Amino acid sequence: MSENAPELASENTSENTSENASELVIDRVNDHVVHLIINRPQRHNALSAAVLSGLADYAERFNDDPDVRVFILSGAGTKAFVSGADIAELGNGIDGGRSTGHRRSMFPAAMPVI
Repeated sequence: MSENAPELASENTSENTSENASELVIDRVNDHVVHLIINRPQRHNALSAAVLSGLADYAERFNDDPDVRVFILSGAGTKAFVSGADIAELGNGIDGGRSTGHRRSMFPAAMPVI
């Protein structure tokens, strides 16, 4: 898991995980539910390298929390949940040219994802 994944301060707290701090927002709804919001409505919530990394980091982090039973994953805005990969980053590969050769699942959650 990434060292820059933030700690949750308390329930119902929004926080963010990317270099552009507003791209991924987390809301701990209650002890058993975590809501992750992809917050890039101007790009139809296209999946940037930072968002993909943040999603994977949070999934790995909460896999170790026995209280979390479900993730709710949503996209900000009214036009799209997620439009796919951010094609502006494809010239360097989806990871922005930072590939280590290690491939991991986009959202390796051990519990249901809604």
